[in-house]
Amino acid sequence: MRIHFLMTLTLAAVGFVACNPSFDANTSVDTAVEFTADLSGACTGSGTLMSADGKSVTNYTKETINGGDCSIVMDWHGELVDTAGIHQKIQEKADENGVKLNDASMVQVSVTINNAILQDHAGSSITPPHVPSFEAHVDVASNNVFDMSGQGLTALLAQPLTVELAPPVLAAANDALKNMTPLEATGHGTLVVAAADVRRLAESAAPAKIAFQIHFDIKAHGSVKLF
Repeated sequence: MRIHFLMTLTLAAVGFVACNPSFDANTSVDTAVEFTADLSGACTGSGTLMSADGKSVTNYTKETINGGDCSIVMDWHGELVDTAGIHQKIQEKADENGVKLNDASMVQVSVTINNAILQDHAGSSITPPHVPSFEAHVDVASNNVFDMSGQGLTALLAQPLTVELAPPVLAAANDALKNMTPLEATGHGTLVVAAADVRRLAESAAPAKIAFQIHFDIKAHGSVKLF
């Protein structure tokens, strides 16, 4: 099973004042985070899968519980976002304004998770299984980025979630931005599939994936070299 997070980052507040040695910028970048687990075969065992882009790895374990339900536990680690790409977009904004970029920082980040869909490996929508419970969270530098939990996969696929990054997470993101290195993160998720749907999913030809679109509104600030 593939849980795929598509993240869109937007740097908000466009503008530049020539007499002020600073500017704000608008830009966007996309990234993908995949929680993956193979649901084919029996609900038992464990494995390790790498994302299609090679930027993250998921360790998963399948176990039968509650007399037939299938619990899939996933631990993920990898690149959350390429901050070099964000820095490049800010640099381009500085170039547009004819100034030399001194440094850049993100001052506020809000995250909205929506537009989740359940798909097969070919990208076609499939009927959601009955899910007695689900939970997922992602951390940066041991600090929470977001949590999701509930009952029923339909609710998971439909629910929007908006959070604002905590100061420690924002600080870690700015450290990565300063060094133009990937912002690394870890994640944990548990999905329980009802017994009635376990066989149907196990007999599928390929893993399914849950795709999330995650929108980041980021207010960024760049300082200008005067000389």
